[in-house]
Amino acid sequence: TLAERWRIDEYGALRAASGSSYQGYTGQKTLTESTATGFVRIAVTNNTVLSGVICYTIEASDGTDYQTRGGVLPFTMINKANVESGNVGTPDASSEVVTTSTGTLTNTFTVATNAADTMDVLANAVSSLTQTTLRITFTVCLVVPSGSATVTTL
Repeated sequence: TLAERWRIDEYGALRAASGSSYQGYTGQKTLTESTATGFVRIAVTNNTVLSGVICYTIEASDGTDYQTRGGVLPFTMINKANVESGNVGTPDASSEVVTTSTGTLTNTFTVATNAADTMDVLANAVSSLTQTTLRITFTVCLVVPSGSATVTTL
């Protein structure tokens, strides 16, 4: 049952029954078309692993027509001896949907690891519209078995 897998700790944080923590963070970022644009940075303490998902909506509009691409992006990250590595999965037909009033909206996700124990997640969106709006709105859900992690919008 859900109650067996999750509990609220003495600080009010949602935790997995094993003691690992769950963290959620929501943000929004304007994207630059055809450019891998970092939209979220995840920082993790030394000798820590984590995994998570990003629930996202990418929207494009020219003020008359609208396009949206939404889905769930899985990712993992490791910080071993202050060296970070990470990967993102690929959203598929079961976890990503697209609706447009006209044209196409595509996107590719990538990661970049940085100094200071961080990993950026980037979106490279391309719209067939001459858009006045191109942005991503997202919620990051982390599962951190030990150590700690923080999330910030870039």
